[in-house]
Amino acid sequence: MKLVLTLMGILSVLILRSCAASGDCDFQQDFCAWVAESSNKHFQWRRIKSTTPSVNTGPINDRNGNKSAYYLYTESSKPSKLGDTATLTSPELPKTSGTCLTFYYNANGKDIGEMVVAMKVGAKVTSLEKSIGDKGNVWHKEVLTVKSNEKYQIVFISTRGNGFACDSGLDDVSFTEGSCPIPKKPKEKPTAVVTGNVVVPPKPDPLPVYGVTKIGCFKDRMRDRAFPEVKLIDRNTVDMYDISKVVKRCRDFVRAKGPEYNVFGVQFYSECYFGSDTDPRMMIDKHGEASDCVNFYSGGGFQNMVYRLNRDKF
Repeated sequence: MKLVLTLMGILSVLILRSCAASGDCDFQQDFCAWVAESSNKHFQWRRIKSTTPSVNTGPINDRNGNKSAYYLYTESSKPSKLGDTATLTSPELPKTSGTCLTFYYNANGKDIGEMVVAMKVGAKVTSLEKSIGDKGNVWHKEVLTVKSNEKYQIVFISTRGNGFACDSGLDDVSFTEGSCPIPKKPKEKPTAVVTGNVVVPPKPDPLPVYGVTKIGCFKDRMRDRAFPEVKLIDRNTVDMYDISKVVKRCRDFVRAKGPEYNVFGVQFYSECYFGSDTDPRMMIDKHGEASDCVNFYSGGGFQNMVYRLNRDKF
């Protein structure tokens, strides 16, 4: 038995060393071999589980929706200040003709600053991707193909915005040999529709007029709703030829609820789901993304097409 336990211990150490050398890290135990540094000790990468301390900013759980699992975030409350930077640097990785870097990030908060993903070779730092501003309380998956003729490091650089509501999150960083798959291009929208001998221009997207931004399609469950509140719209009054009008009606209802209501979901043509930004029960992606919403504007049964209300438009 002692021999078995010893072998298991050796195997665990080898696995941990392998992950550290590869740069893979889910941050459940520690920072792995990644090094966190900051220009201000009050603004730095930290491990946390569940929600961040400040309201209306940061993730409320890890990228899998697990409140007991850890992820990284940058705490932005005072005495941190505008322009402070926090860096997270990988171990040195071998030169490569193509490696796929995968990571998840969360940029939730009206004061979100800038997140840069960079490659460091020696003293030279080259930006690979940049994200600026609020992206909603959603974990976004990103993939980047990295190529280098020399050993290199990956650096995540978070810059504090002008306010406390800029807690950015990072989770599940991994490296896979080979270039990232090329995403399929979306079908181009037709510039016009020909009906008989008459050319009819396509209808303009009503969402900018409604003052809302589509976030995406997400799964839902009966016993653990992604949104804690619901407004059922009489289906007999729904224009089934233009479901975007349901988005507008849901927007009007949520807008009237108060300034702390800014995100809502449309489900099954006539169900409007929503919740206060401060409600801990509200987590739009707790059950993961969905890929088969029934309509461009509405989710199906137990699927929310989620929108953010842009109050600055009113």
